[in-house]
This record gives sequence, C-alpha cells and structure tokens, in this order.
Amino acid sequence: MQQPFRFTVLLCVVIVSACKQPGKTSIELTNESIVSSNSLIEEYNKSIYEVFSEKLHNMSDKPKADIWAPKAGVVREQSRLARLYTERLRTQLTKAVTLNDDTRTSLFLHLLECKRNSIQALHPEEFSDNPYLQKYILKAQIDFWKTLPVLKGFIDSSVQKAWIDSSFNTTIDATFLNKLDNDLLVAENKLIRFCLSNTYSLTHPYNQFATIAVLNSKNLKHGQQLQVTAGVGSFSEASAPKIYINDKLVALNSNSVAEYSFIPPNKPGKHSVKVSIHFTMPDGTNAIKEQNLEYFIE
Repeated sequence: MQQPFRFTVLLCVVIVSACKQPGKTSIELTNESIVSSNSLIEEYNKSIYEVFSEKLHNMSDKPKADIWAPKAGVVREQSRLARLYTERLRTQLTKAVTLNDDTRTSLFLHLLECKRNSIQALHPEEFSDNPYLQKYILKAQIDFWKTLPVLKGFIDSSVQKAWIDSSFNTTIDATFLNKLDNDLLVAENKLIRFCLSNTYSLTHPYNQFATIAVLNSKNLKHGQQLQVTAGVGSFSEASAPKIYINDKLVALNSNSVAEYSFIPPNKPGKHSVKVSIHFTMPDGTNAIKEQNLEYFIE
C-alpha cells in the first residue's frame, strides 16, 4: 500500500516547513506542526472508513466487512468522544480556568476508557471457531496495550496516581492537548488498519485446479443405468496433505492430486480401496479424513 508511505512523507514536510517559519517561538512552531499532523491523520483515517464503506457494498468483501467494520466503528466513536473531552478542556483554557489535579485525573480516566473500549472492541471471543485467528487477535490486543501512544506505559490501576503525577506533570496547555489528540488519532489509525487488514482474503499461490469425472460403476449389465459425476476441484499443497491409498503413501502430482493404480484381486465379489488423507486445517490443527471406495468384480 502506498498511502501509509505518502502519509509519513507529508508529516515530515509539515514539520520541516514549520521549522522554517521566522518570527515564531519553538513552542508555537511545534504546536502548528502537531495541529497540521492531526489534520493529515484525520483525513487518512477517513479514507480508511471509506474503504470499509466500499467493502460493505461489495459482495465478495461484505462477509468479512460485516464483522470488522462495526469494530472499526467502535474505535472511531471512542476516539471522537475522547477528543471531545480534550476540546472541552481547550475551551476552559481560553477562559483562564485552572486545570487542577481532579481535572488531570478525569482526563486520565477518559483516555483510559477510550483505550480500553477500543482494544476490547476487537472481541477475540467471537472467533472461537477459528483458534488460529482468535490467538492472533488476542496477541494483537496485548501488543496494542503496550504500543498505542495513548497512556503508553500505563499498566496497572494500582499505580494510577503515580503514573498521572509523572506523566501529566507538565502544564496542560493547548500544545499538550493537541499532542493528546495526536496520540488518539494515531491509536485510532493503528486499530482501524488492523481491522481493515482482516477484511482481505488471502489466496494461496499453491492452489491447483483440475477436472474430476467419476463413474458410479465400471461393471455394467445390459440396461443398467450409468451415473457420471463431473466437476472442477481446487487442490492445494498449502494444507500439506499426505494421502495414503491402501496404506501406501502416494506422492502428489503436478495438480496436487494423488493418483494410484493397481490390479484388483482376481476374486469375484465386493472389494474396497482404503483412502486416508492427512492435512492441516486453516487454523493450524491437523485433520484426517478416511473413506473406503467400494467396487465389485463379477
């Protein structure tokens, strides 16, 4: 994807151009850069929500988008609510209202609620039918708690006051609040991009297609009905199949299909061929399917 790269370049341009402006303090330049960066991130986030909207109207993408778009929607709403709170604080600053310790604690709790609700919106418990994906989402949640810039470094509520004293010990001014908005927008971006990444279907490059045509019997009498089953099958080496026919491991051909020929016993009556297929499921678990193919010799 080229968008993230372009986004990074734009941020650099904003910061560099701000540093070149004469007659302004470093704090003013920093604040302007943060505000410009926030606008860019917000536009980038909007473009991701537009992709979700398109996927919801695309029949092939809709099933996964139906699952992940609502999760991204929760993240969007949590980010909006948290930034509404920082905006209220910004309004208080223009009225020369002192932001005391209670305000700092309230700010912390709003940010914590935003972060918690956004990460919990991924709901790994909904994917119990796919242990591999569920484990992947659980790991992502742990990583998000550690790496998202919102309240980064906060681990346990038992050290809440100490964390607030050490992290919010600066003056709560416009620059500080703009930086918080930046953290919120960046966190939103990381989470919704994670959601979006799960709406794409991966196609294994090992898939092979082959035609299948099977007769229901090779022993017919006059007037007897013959049934033909035909179709196209997709076969894959990605599932690491091992196919045993009559208890013998048979190598796959170029179409990822096992072919086995033999001369049946010269004995009239009912016989069978044992087929056992060992393969790996998408969630990483091993599976075995066995079947006895029957035939008759007259």
